[in-house]
Order: sequence, then structure tokens, then C-alpha cells
Amino acid sequence: GDDHIETAMCLSILGSAYFSNRKMDLAESTYREAIRLIERHDHFFTTFVGAENCRYLGMILTLKGEFNEAEELFLKILAIHAKSNGPPSVQA
Repeated sequence: GDDHIETAMCLSILGSAYFSNRKMDLAESTYREAIRLIERHDHFFTTFVGAENCRYLGMILTLKGEFNEAEELFLKILAIHAKSNGPPSVQA
């Protein structure tokens, strides 16, 4: 169905194809839909895939100059990783 995780996975792959072919408007809308579907599921695999979709969408938004929304997505990625792996550490 439309809210099944496999649909989200296909959208994620499609978004990556658009991104790779520099079709940024299509990539943006596809990643947004994939993220919306992925957020309905809560386990490790969807968390990782959700972070990847947020990363690509954040890059697109950065290219468009939409820094505030991009920053929100990047912070969301950090939160996803902290939830899965503990808070990030910086080594000098």
C-alpha cells in the first residue's frame, strides 16, 4: 500500500536517481514523500534510511539557499544517530 515501507524505499531510490540526474525539484518532492512514509515506521532500518533521505533533502535545500530548513534536517540526522548510537563525539 501507499504507506508501506517498501513504497518508501522505492521513493528513496527514485529520489536518488533524480538527484544523480540533477532533477532537484523532482528529487526534493520525492525525498519529502519518502521521509513522510518512513517516519510512520520506527525501527533501525527505517531510521538509517530516514537519515539518508534527510541528508539528501538537506543538500538540495542548501543548494536552493533554504538554510533554515536544511539545518533542521541536519540536526534531525544528528538526533537520529544519537538515538541509535549515543551522542556524537569529537576527537582532536
